Amino acid sequence: MRKAAEILAQILDEKSRRLGQTYDSVFGAWSQVVGDSLSEHSRIYEFTGRNVFIEVDHPGWMQLLLFKKPQILRSLKRKYPALDIRDLRIKVNLNYANTISEDLTVEAGQRSDEGETDKAQQEELDRVLSEVPHEELKRRLKRLFLKSIEKEGSG
Repeated sequence: MRKAAEILAQILDEKSRRLGQTYDSVFGAWSQVVGDSLSEHSRIYEFTGRNVFIEVDHPGWMQLLLFKKPQILRSLKRKYPALDIRDLRIKVNLNYANTISEDLTVEAGQRSDEGETDKAQQEELDRVLSEVPHEELKRRLKRLFLKSIEKEGSG
């Protein structure tokens, strides 16, 4: 059985790792990009193509982000030219603050009844991911890893 680190290394080649570090940096710099007030009520939850997906906890914050959208895009493009960001997609999610903890709880629960080997892999994965400083990136990497195990197991 392969270790979590080996599977992650296979999935994420060097270019992807560098890009992942850039994405990680964007998550960490969100409050610098939009300011403290907006960052307390919004978060980046996904990058797809050249779009940054953001969720807010109230429609009023969405309006403020839309108002500042040109400035935010300029700032992101200047700080992260490699991402070639073209647009911000913003949605209201009144429960967004609970999303990360709920996802991690569900994923851990789904894997918990699959035996000692999976438990060892889970512990190894947690150890490897403990070095990732941002929870959102950590959650996405964990989901990617778990999906890769499922594909190996079914194939």
